[in-house]
Amino acid sequence: MVTDTREIELKYEAGPDTVLPPLEDLPQVASEAGPAEQKLEAEYYDTEDLRLLRAGVTLRRRRGGTDSGWHLKLPAGPQTRREIRLPLGRAGRTVPAELARLVTRYLGAFGPATVRDVQAWSGLTGLKAVLEQLRPSLVTFRDEQGAELFDLPTAPRPGEDTPAPVRLAAEFDNLVLSHAERSRVVSPETTSRLYTVNGVIPATVLVDGFVAGMWRLTRTREEVTVTIEMFGPEQERDALIAEANRVLAFAAPGVDGSVRFAPLVTGS
Repeated sequence: MVTDTREIELKYEAGPDTVLPPLEDLPQVASEAGPAEQKLEAEYYDTEDLRLLRAGVTLRRRRGGTDSGWHLKLPAGPQTRREIRLPLGRAGRTVPAELARLVTRYLGAFGPATVRDVQAWSGLTGLKAVLEQLRPSLVTFRDEQGAELFDLPTAPRPGEDTPAPVRLAAEFDNLVLSHAERSRVVSPETTSRLYTVNGVIPATVLVDGFVAGMWRLTRTREEVTVTIEMFGPEQERDALIAEANRVLAFAAPGVDGSVRFAPLVTGS
């Protein structure tokens, strides 16, 4: 059974001579009891670069006490956290079905993928055990470096010669961020232009499946403009214009729109 609660934690500092008032008469107090000793064991999970910690997210597997299980705590406001709890399961270390579904949904969208890819996308660690549990229902491959790739048996896997259509991907789009090894979509020459020190991932232009530029949407009272900045010589200009017009029709239906090509603006 999954439980979803809100946790509000307030801390007060009192002097050594402070006497606590009686609590049993307060309407918010359900019961009052003396101290009890419990033995708790917990394992905490995070990415190698501690992204969960920096985001104020806690993922742990606790045993002992009255709340054994998987605990996911998320920021939910001032001094408030959302806590989602799932039972440990009979095997203890068996990952809950909810996490297994998360992995299969990722593979359905971005497979074939390595364990590191799934962890980079989800922000969770310890997913090797999940993929091992799912192995009988998956297919596996090896990439050029020998890393094991997992995928769904029925997932489409076009040949390497299959053309990829031109696409304008949004800021922080999963197409660009969903793999630990991103050279499959971002070339080494493009990396320094795309990943900047401020951490903002711009909207990207994809040509033949690779990032080839950036784009932005600007609005005035009179019109809406898609500006495309390519990283190199223009490629697929007609296809880019057609894709930009699709974006304009979606983002600003009924408004005059235009497509503009501009040189890449780099920092000094």
